[in-house]
Amino acid sequence: MIVLEGLRKEYGGFTAVAELSLEVRAGETLVLLGTSGCGKTTTLRMINRLIVPTAGRIRVDGRDIARTDAVQLRRKIGYIIQGVGLFPHWTVEENILTVPRLLGWNRTRSRARVEELLALVNLAPELLGRYPHELSGGQRQRVGLARALAADPPIVLMDEPLGALDPITRQQVRHEFRRIESLVNKTTVLVTHDIAEAVELGDRICLMANGRCVQTGTPAELLFRPATGFVREFFDAGRLQTEWMAVKLGDLPLPAGWAAGAGLTAESRVAEVLALLAGTDETAFARVVAAFFEHRRALGATAPENRK
Repeated sequence: MIVLEGLRKEYGGFTAVAELSLEVRAGETLVLLGTSGCGKTTTLRMINRLIVPTAGRIRVDGRDIARTDAVQLRRKIGYIIQGVGLFPHWTVEENILTVPRLLGWNRTRSRARVEELLALVNLAPELLGRYPHELSGGQRQRVGLARALAADPPIVLMDEPLGALDPITRQQVRHEFRRIESLVNKTTVLVTHDIAEAVELGDRICLMANGRCVQTGTPAELLFRPATGFVREFFDAGRLQTEWMAVKLGDLPLPAGWAAGAGLTAESRVAEVLALLAGTDETAFARVVAAFFEHRRALGATAPENRK
């Protein structure tokens, strides 16, 4: 779907991105993870031609984007930035319909799409006439998501989309993002420095440092099979809780359908399972914890306190 080939971006004598080659598969969420200045946002902005690479090539659906009209390219890509970037003098409805208006949608089609999106991102209809400053941070973030999805683009780019939210709202919106079907079915590139966000939302993670990709893989692969000491150390803080978020119930050595009665599925994260069982079913809680550590040992992982 999206292929980066030998991508490089230089600013004078500074190299922001160096020889980056990466493929984003159709329908997956790939997270560009790393500390500030590692090149992740520069990489994201080169995908929709907000930044022109110094060298290398980007292909979307097999087409070199350098040979594609930039405006037409961007209209097919949803874009969410930190702080949302809503137009302050436009109402919620006007903000959501930014791209559909550019595409010439009629009022009937536009109104129907707005109603769909309100239900999708859990916003009340009475908010449509309000302005951004009249909304909470979580509401503004949902409006930003609705705007990005308004024209049903096949690709969505997210640049620190939850960075401006308080920790509680950030966690709530993060959970909602993972459950929104319209996002699940899209090709998404997400930039973040937040490990929990990367592990919960990403199908795969590209960990970056100094403009380069250090390792790409599923969250579990980076956690349990780090390619370098840098990768291992990057995830060391709060490692156990992070592993609980990365591992799914279906990964554990438990009988098939074991917890179906509790509303859990094979895709449920261990962190969610333990939160649900804590204080309600101590036997099941203990069984999941034991199965998790058995799974962990099978992968060759060692307890954080025993790692040297």
